[in-house]
Amino acid sequence: MKPSITAAIFLALACRGEAAIRIESDRHTVDVDASNGTFAIATKPDGKFILPSGKLSGAGGTAKIVEFDDEAFGTGQRVEVTYPDGNRENVAAYAKLPFVTFRSTLHNGGSEPAVLSHGSTVSAAIDLGIPVSRITTLGTGGLLAPEKKSRELRFSQHRQSTVPLRRGG
Repeated sequence: MKPSITAAIFLALACRGEAAIRIESDRHTVDVDASNGTFAIATKPDGKFILPSGKLSGAGGTAKIVEFDDEAFGTGQRVEVTYPDGNRENVAAYAKLPFVTFRSTLHNGGSEPAVLSHGSTVSAAIDLGIPVSRITTLGTGGLLAPEKKSRELRFSQHRQSTVPLRRGG
């Protein structure tokens, strides 16, 4: 999309009373609307949307921008989204990284352990401008073609330990 179309999208969001906010890195701009749970990612300097209509794991959140310095990835900006149930989501754009990161934190507000049979994550369609046959994905199973999904998931617990999980099916 051209910059004038980007401006029109923000004007439309502002007129609807939604709180869309923007963070930037050397390579990307990221627009996040915590109230309706959407995000969009565009490349710089051309403003081409590669993720024009992504969905966060929830809606009805509040957001703030935080400048930070990560030991592994360097400096950047992140949008911290907090939901009414205490769950949180971070969308981060690091100054020198060629990608945007997402992190979700689940909150158990009860007194008993919570057992989850599934979890919501971000979702989006992506337009890389190349055929799928030329794309390689990087996950816990290494570099794979998109149709060869890794059977293992990893997540980081509060104590920073990594625990392998198995996907069903």
